[in-house]
Order: sequence, then C-alpha cells, then structure tokens
Amino acid sequence: MNVSHSIWNENPVVYIWIKHIYSALITTIYPFANYCVLCKSPKHFGFLKWIIFFHSFWPFYTGCTYFVYIC
Repeated sequence: MNVSHSIWNENPVVYIWIKHIYSALITTIYPFANYCVLCKSPKHFGFLKWIIFFHSFWPFYTGCTYFVYIC
C-alpha cells in the first residue's frame, strides 16, 4: 500500500500558512521591484525597461487575482 507522508497531505494548515506568508512577502516586494524598474533604472534602457516591468508585473498581478479568487 502506497502511503504518502507528505506535510502537505497530512496537515494542510501548514500549507495554507506558508502560502499566506509567501503572499504577504510578495505583496510588499513586487511593487517595490516595479518602482525600481520604472523610476530607478537608467533612462537609456528605453524599451528594455518596459519589458522588465511587464515581466515582473504580470506574476504579481496574476498572484493577487489568484489569491483573491481562492480566498
């Protein structure tokens, strides 16, 4: 018999707390990273600045909408 001894299967409360802590950290880090990309990066980056911004913005946006949808 195959019995799983995974922390996620045996105690989902731990998994939920880890996801909440991760979400709280990411919620503060991503806007700061976006600010740094847009305001603190050199002007000669040009179009690359916007590529970096959208690359860092979409994970934050989809993470926030996913978190709101689940809870």
